[in-house]
Amino acid sequence: MRKGLLISVLLILCVIPQVSGHFSYQNDCEWLTTPSTYGPNAVFYNPALLSYPKSPGFSLDFLRVGVNVTNNTFSISNWNDFVEKDTLDVNYKDFVMDLIPPDGFAASVGANVGLLGFKIGNFAFCPRGVSGISQVIAKDLIDLGFYGNELGRTYYLTGTRAEAMVYNEFGLGYSRPFKVGENRNLYVGISFSYVRGIFYGEIERIKGDFTSDSLYIEANIDTFRYRYSLSPWGSNQGVSTNIGFAMEMNEHTLIDLSFKNLLSTVGCVHDLETGFFAGNLEPINVLRYLSVYRHLPMPADSEKWGDAFEEFYEIDTSTVEEKFSVHLPILMSFGLSYQTSETWKLFLQYEQGFKSGALTTTTPKVTLSGEYNPLRVLPLRGGFSFGGQESFSTIIGFGFSFDQFYMDFGAAEHKGIFMGAEGYSLSFDMGIRSSLKAKVHGTIKDSVTLKPLIAKVAYKVGDKRGERESNKNGTYGFRVPSGKLFIVAAKKDYYQKKITKTVGPGETVRQDILLVPKYGYVVCSVMDSITSKPLPAKIVVTGAEKTLEVTADEKGAAKIKLLAGDYKFDVSYPEYAPIIKKVTVPRGMEVQKVFRLLKAGGAIKGLVYDAKTKEPVPATISVVDGATNKEVTLLNTDDKGAYNVALKKGTYLLKVTPSIKEYIYQEATISLASGETVNRDFALLKKKMKFVFHNILFDYDKATLRPESYPVLDSIGKIMVENPTIVAELSGHTDSRGSRSYNARLSQRRANSARNYIIQQWHLVPMRIIGKGYGEDRPIIPGARAEAEHQQNRRVEFTVMRELK
Repeated sequence: MRKGLLISVLLILCVIPQVSGHFSYQNDCEWLTTPSTYGPNAVFYNPALLSYPKSPGFSLDFLRVGVNVTNNTFSISNWNDFVEKDTLDVNYKDFVMDLIPPDGFAASVGANVGLLGFKIGNFAFCPRGVSGISQVIAKDLIDLGFYGNELGRTYYLTGTRAEAMVYNEFGLGYSRPFKVGENRNLYVGISFSYVRGIFYGEIERIKGDFTSDSLYIEANIDTFRYRYSLSPWGSNQGVSTNIGFAMEMNEHTLIDLSFKNLLSTVGCVHDLETGFFAGNLEPINVLRYLSVYRHLPMPADSEKWGDAFEEFYEIDTSTVEEKFSVHLPILMSFGLSYQTSETWKLFLQYEQGFKSGALTTTTPKVTLSGEYNPLRVLPLRGGFSFGGQESFSTIIGFGFSFDQFYMDFGAAEHKGIFMGAEGYSLSFDMGIRSSLKAKVHGTIKDSVTLKPLIAKVAYKVGDKRGERESNKNGTYGFRVPSGKLFIVAAKKDYYQKKITKTVGPGETVRQDILLVPKYGYVVCSVMDSITSKPLPAKIVVTGAEKTLEVTADEKGAAKIKLLAGDYKFDVSYPEYAPIIKKVTVPRGMEVQKVFRLLKAGGAIKGLVYDAKTKEPVPATISVVDGATNKEVTLLNTDDKGAYNVALKKGTYLLKVTPSIKEYIYQEATISLASGETVNRDFALLKKKMKFVFHNILFDYDKATLRPESYPVLDSIGKIMVENPTIVAELSGHTDSRGSRSYNARLSQRRANSARNYIIQQWHLVPMRIIGKGYGEDRPIIPGARAEAEHQQNRRVEFTVMRELK
C-alpha cells in the first residue's frame, strides 16, 4: 500500500482540520485570570465572573483562537517516522497495530474562533464559532485495511462511532453580586446564546462482523444508524443557557461553579437525512460465486449484477429526510483560585461532562495550574491536567499584560511530553480593556469628632509616586498600578497616618483614614461664684514644656488650644480669691471648664424652710456687720428658699424675716473666715406649731433627768436661741396607769425639770418658756392598753405659744 493512500485514510479518520471550533469548552490553555475569562468570554465559561471586582469594567476581545488535536495512538515521533517512508512494510504495519489500544483508534480534533466580544459593566456580548469531531474506529477494521482479508478470521466492527458538530453562537450574559455575611459576596450570573447550527453528523455505535475462508465469505451488519444536517448559512437555529456562581471564601481564595448548556436545543431542518443499514451476507461458495461472475455482461450493468447476487445477501435499509433536534452537551465546571500577591497565583479546576461525543466526555478532568508574574507585564503560566479526552496534559503559556492591552499565548501537550505527545492544543487571545489600575478612594476624618478634614495624601507603588489633597468633604481618590501600596496622610496639628496594603489589578479599594489630632481645646468660663456675673479673669496655664497666659473676654470666656496632656490652670481676678485646677486635655476634643471665683473673704449660703414640712418659705434676709452693727446687704430667697451671699471675713448677724405672716422671725450670728463657705439653714416656726418628743427620759417615779435626754433638750434650747422673739410651752404627759392626781403632779415636776435645764444651759429669759404638766388628761391614744400605746402617751411637747411684743 502506498504512503499517499494511507495518509489520506488517516486524515479522513482522525485529523480533519476544523478552523471554527474546538474540542472542549474550557480549553487546556484558557486561564482563570486571562481577560478572556474575566472579559466577554466569561459568558461561555462562567457568567458570574462578569461582576467580579477584578474583572475590567470594559473590555473588547479582538480575536480569540484555539486549536486542539489529540488521539490515543500516534505520538509526534511516530508520525515523523511514518512520514519518512514511501511504503509501509509488514514490520511497520505490525508496529502501528501494536500502538492501537484494544478498544480501537480514537481521535478528537477541534478549533475555535471568536471575534469582537465586548463587556460593559456586568453585561457582556460575545460571538464565537464552535465545532468538533470525535470518533472511534474498531481495531479490526484498521487491521482489515492494513493487511487485507485473512482467511478463517472473524473481524469485529463493533465499537465504531463518530460525531461531528459545527455551529456559531452569540452569547449575552449578566451578573450581579449578593452580600453574604459581612465580608463575602456571592456572584451569580446567567447567559443566553442564540445558536446557528452549520453541520451536525452522527454515526451510532456499529455492531457487526466479517468472516472469510478459502471457500466461503460471511458478513453481518446488525446496526448502522446515522443522521446529519448541513446548513452552510446557519439555518439550523436554537438557544442555549449557561449559569454560574462564584464566591470569595476569603481575601485570597475564590471558588466558582458553572453549568454550560444547562438548557439548550438546536433544531436541524436543512439538507438533512436520517437512516440505518442492517444486513447479512450468507455463507457462499467461492467457486459458485466466480461461476456467476463469469457470465455477467461487461461493463457491469448494475441491475443485472444486483439480480445475479440477490440470492446471496439480505439487506434492510431506511433513509428519510426527517427533522431532528440536538441538545448541546451539558458540562459542569468547578474552579478554585488562590492568590496572596500579584506575583504568584494558583488554580484548580474540575470538569465533568455527561455524555461522550464531539464536544464532551464522561471522563472527569482535573487541571492544576499556576502563574508567576515577577515583571508584572509578562505572566508565565504552567500546569497539568488529568482525565478528559487528553488523559494527561502538560501546559505552558505566557502573555503580555499592560494596563489597557493584553495578549495571551498557550500550548499543551497531551498524553506525553515533547516527541512522545499524542496531541496538542494551541490558543491565542488579544484585546483591550479599561484600566487595570487599582482605584483607591476614601474619606479623611478627625478620629475624635469624625468631622471631614482637608489633608494631603501621598502614595507610592513601586516607582509610581503621587500626591493628592482631600476636598472639603474629606474625600480623596487616585489610581495606581497593582502591587504594594504605601499611603501617608498628613495635616497640620495632626499625627501622620501611614498605611500599607496590597492592591490588585482593576481592584476598587475604599480606604477611609482617621487622623489623630495632636491638640485639644479647653473652653473656659469665669464668673462670680455668687452672682454668676462673668469676669474677664487672667488664666495662666502651666504644662510640662511651657507656660501660657490668656485673658478671658468680657463674657468671661476663653478658648485655649493645647497639646493633649495634663495642665495646671491658675485663674485670678482683682478682689477675688484665685482658683487653681488640674485639667486633662484629650486629643481632638473640647473640654468645658467653669471657674467660679469668690470675692476675697467667703460666702454664706443656705435654705429657709418650714421647720416641720421642710417646704421652702420666702423670706428677706438682712446681713448686719457684727463689728459696725450696720446692714451690709439685704437679699431675698429664691423660689426654692435658697440664698447665697459673698462677704468679707468677719462676724455677721443674719436676720430672717418671713414673707408669710404666720411664720416667726429668726436670726443667727455667723463668723466667716477668708476663703470659707458657711452653710446655714433656717427652719422657721409658726405660732401654735407643736413638736413631740418621746426620748426625754427620767428616773423611775422621779423628775430627775437622765443624761440621755440632754441632746434633745439642747435642740429645744437652740430653737429658742435662734428664735429670740418666741414664747414656748414645754408640757409633760403621762400614761393612764396610776392615779390622776399622782400623774398630774409627776408630769408637772418633770416639765419643770426640763424647763429649768434649758433655761440654765442656754441662758434664756425664764418668761420665754413655760413648764406645764397635764398628767394623763391629753392622751394621744385614749384608752391605751398595750405598752406601745402607753409609750406613745408618755411624752414631752414643745409648742410655740406667741411672740414677744
